Amino acid sequence: MERHPDNKEVVPGKVFVGGLFRDTSPDTLRQLFEPYGAITDVVVMFRRGFAFVTFANPSDAEKVIDRKDLIMLDGRPLEVKRSVPLGQVEHKNELIPGTIYESKKLFIGGLSHEATLGMCSSSCVCIFFFVRL
Repeated sequence: MERHPDNKEVVPGKVFVGGLFRDTSPDTLRQLFEPYGAITDVVVMFRRGFAFVTFANPSDAEKVIDRKDLIMLDGRPLEVKRSVPLGQVEHKNELIPGTIYESKKLFIGGLSHEATLGMCSSSCVCIFFFVRL
């Protein structure tokens, strides 16, 4: 099931999982993360390469985030971190209540593994923008 998370609030126990294969299923992620604790929700952003996993107990999510070794899926390391609402960034692993942080990151997906910074052709996307600091 593909859903777009509409929640703009920090959800305790919710983690972001990046680096997925495009065909990774919710059941696969549930099996991978259930050994760490009970899971209430798995939302896979199909064809986007990431997902959100929500643990029933927020301390179980923290255990997964704090792992020193990599969590692997089919030989690929996964990026697991605290889920933060779109447009906000973490500040020293904590969000300061009532503060909105603007992210200066831009995600560009769907590029070929051979794409380089100087490459610009019909097979990739070139974006030029200015960032005001």
